[in-house]
Amino acid sequence: MITITLAMLIVLSIAVPALAPASDKIPVIIMFEDKPDRGLVNAHGGSVMHEYSIIPAIAARLPANALENMKRAKGVKYVEEDSIVYITKKPVPVSPVQPDQLIEWNMDLIQVPDVWSISTGYGVNVSVLDTGIDNDHPDLKENIAGGVGFANINLAKFNTAWDDDNGHGTHVAGIIAALDNKIGVVGAAPNVSLYAVKVLNRGGRGFTSDIIAGIEWSVENDMDIVSMSLGGGGHSQLFQDAINVAHNNGVLIIASAGNGGDGDISTTEISYPAAYDNVTAVAAINKSDNVADFSNSGDYVDIAAPGVSIRSTYNNGLYANMSGTSMSCPHVTGVAALVLAQNMSMTPSDVEHILNSTATDLGESGFDNSYGNGLVNASAAVAAVV
Repeated sequence: MITITLAMLIVLSIAVPALAPASDKIPVIIMFEDKPDRGLVNAHGGSVMHEYSIIPAIAARLPANALENMKRAKGVKYVEEDSIVYITKKPVPVSPVQPDQLIEWNMDLIQVPDVWSISTGYGVNVSVLDTGIDNDHPDLKENIAGGVGFANINLAKFNTAWDDDNGHGTHVAGIIAALDNKIGVVGAAPNVSLYAVKVLNRGGRGFTSDIIAGIEWSVENDMDIVSMSLGGGGHSQLFQDAINVAHNNGVLIIASAGNGGDGDISTTEISYPAAYDNVTAVAAINKSDNVADFSNSGDYVDIAAPGVSIRSTYNNGLYANMSGTSMSCPHVTGVAALVLAQNMSMTPSDVEHILNSTATDLGESGFDNSYGNGLVNASAAVAAVV
C-alpha cells in the first residue's frame, strides 16, 4: 500500500487586496448594530454577496475608498476585510479499496471499539466544514445525509456544489464516520449522519465569510456538532461572534489546534478558530502517545488525539494516509458523537466537560499546553454520561 503524509489544513490570513481580482472593490464583512442594511452597502458603492441570519452581518464587495466611511456609518458596529484561507496541497498517491476491513491503530488507541456495543453515534448530526465529501465513496455514502456549498460566497463564481474536489474533507469524514461495512476502515462513530459543508474550493481556498456561512447553515439545519479541520493566525471578531451564537444554540464546535508547532511546549502558536472561546481545540499525537512536532501548543489546547499517519477515506473511492491536527480533530468529533448519542439533551458545555474530564493524562501531570487535558478516551467518556 502506498501512503502519504500531508500536513493538516494550513491556513494563512492574507491581505485580501493582493489576492482579489483586479477591481476597485475588496471583499469585506460588515457587522451591524441591529439588522443588516443592504441599502447602506449599496449607497457606499458596494455589492451585497451574502446576508447572514444568525448574526446581523453582510458579506460584500466594497470600493476600497469607501471602507473608512462604511466603518463610521450609522448602524455599523465594525467592518472586517474578508481574509482568504487556504491549504497547501501536494500530489497525493493513494491506495485502492482494501477488501478486508481494518480497525486502525488510532481507533484502538482512543478505545472507540470498546463502546460500539453501547453507542455508534446514531441520531447525531455532524457537519464537516471542509473541502466537501466524496458523495459516492462506498465507505461513506450511507452516512452522508446531505450537503451544501459555500466556497467563495464573496466572489461571483460562488456555487452550492458540495462534492469533494480536493480529498481533505473526505479524509476527515472517514475518521469521523467511515462505515462498519467489511471494507476499508471504520470511523470513530460509524452511524452518525454526516453533512458536507463545503467552505473551501478545489485548491483548498476560501474566505472567512464562507466558514461563517457554514456555521450559520449548521445552526439553521439542526446540526449537533461542527467539525473544522482548518485554522490560521488571524483573529476575526465576526468569526468569534458566529461561534458564540452556534454554541448558545446547542452546537458543539470542534477544531484542529494547528500545525505551526516548533516542538517547544513552552512556546505558544496561535490558530483560529481553535483559540476562540467556545471551541474544543485538538492537538495531535503519534502512535507512541507523544505530541507531534508540528502540533501547536498553547493554553487554548483542550485535548489530544491521533494525528500522525492516519489512514482514512479519500476521493474516488480510495484511501490515503495523512498527518496533521486536521486528522486529530475528527477523532474527537467522533467521540463527542458517541457521547452525545447517549443523552441528546446535553449542552455543548456538558459534552466538553465529559471529554476533558475523562481524557487520559499525558505529558506533564494535569493540564498542559501541548496535550491539553490529555488523550481523548471514548470508553471513559461514554461511561461518564448520566
